[in-house]
Amino acid sequence: MIDLDVAPPPRATVTRRPSIPLLLSLAAVFLLLGASAPRPRPAPGVIIPATSRDDTFVDGDRLFVINPAGLLRIFRLPGAHLVRQIRIRPPGPVSEVRQAGEVLLITTSGPPATVAVDAGSGRPLWSAEAHPVSAADGLVVLTDDLSTWAVDSRTGTVRWRLDQPVAGSRYLVNASFDGMTAFDGRTGAMVATAPIHLSGVVYSYLADDRFVIGDSTGITAYRLPSLTALWHVATPTPPDRLEPRCVQVLCYYTGDQGVTVRDPATGRTLWSSPRWATVAPLGAGMVAAADSGPLEAVRLTLLDPATGRIRGDFDGWHAIDDHLRYALHPASTRHDYWFGAFDPAHASVRIIGEVPQMSGSYLAAAGALVYHRIDGSIAVWRFG
Repeated sequence: MIDLDVAPPPRATVTRRPSIPLLLSLAAVFLLLGASAPRPRPAPGVIIPATSRDDTFVDGDRLFVINPAGLLRIFRLPGAHLVRQIRIRPPGPVSEVRQAGEVLLITTSGPPATVAVDAGSGRPLWSAEAHPVSAADGLVVLTDDLSTWAVDSRTGTVRWRLDQPVAGSRYLVNASFDGMTAFDGRTGAMVATAPIHLSGVVYSYLADDRFVIGDSTGITAYRLPSLTALWHVATPTPPDRLEPRCVQVLCYYTGDQGVTVRDPATGRTLWSSPRWATVAPLGAGMVAAADSGPLEAVRLTLLDPATGRIRGDFDGWHAIDDHLRYALHPASTRHDYWFGAFDPAHASVRIIGEVPQMSGSYLAAAGALVYHRIDGSIAVWRFG
């Protein structure tokens, strides 16, 4: 565990009308914090020699550290044990690293490309001008602006290809103006077809067991994999975009009119607000931001998904990434930050500890916080 430091930690503001039990709980927390004796800050568990130019990526419990010369070091989290190191020659700046068995998928930006290399030697195996969607059971699913296809992870041999499908975690759907087809997301096999009649610009997304599509006439939801129609609602204003991360509810945006939230089972409007530019699920709740942009860069407010009522404000806390599990808050000392876990049930952040000398990139995965220190080295703190 990361111990708390001398400075009192910040806390997220709770609901405007907290209950008496909640007030008593907070009071007890403050008494406990005030009674505890200050302790010196412990050193991070592992310091990895590096410079500020080294990039870090995580996939599962693997930490990848790449320097500008192409040296790729692979560590196992949370203990940061060195597994191996190899040399690679990516065609551009690396944006993502994934491991698929004994194959590493190195994705570069501008234009996007994926290079597969042998995880033991770094030897190039194949490449594609696409981004990986998933990798499992010896198959890598890739996508670009025109199609989605699967290849053998070691040879790059194409197993199947679909033109312009909407991709989900389990299924793919290819929709035209007069029909749609659902496919298995791993094998590419067709599983269902259904007629459809679309008008105007089309918006769609996949979320686990449903496919939602909208056009100038309204929004329709279908059950997957059968493509059975669930409901249709007419909308006066076509949505600018649908939000696939809204799991408990269905969210769509209408420009200056903000966001409308619907019941995913019936399509019934639950609430709407012109205030929010971004919404996303957080546990059984929902966070919203008045500003557009990545969730880690905007101020987050906790909402009740069913009513839109404000439950809390995470003022000063910023999400580490779009997964919305962990957050950082500036501490009293420059380059130091409080590190905590979002607690949507109590509209607060649970303090894990204070992180010293943080500078540059950071990420949390597999029970470890990984970040660049001000001297360029990489610290790995085990907290899980």
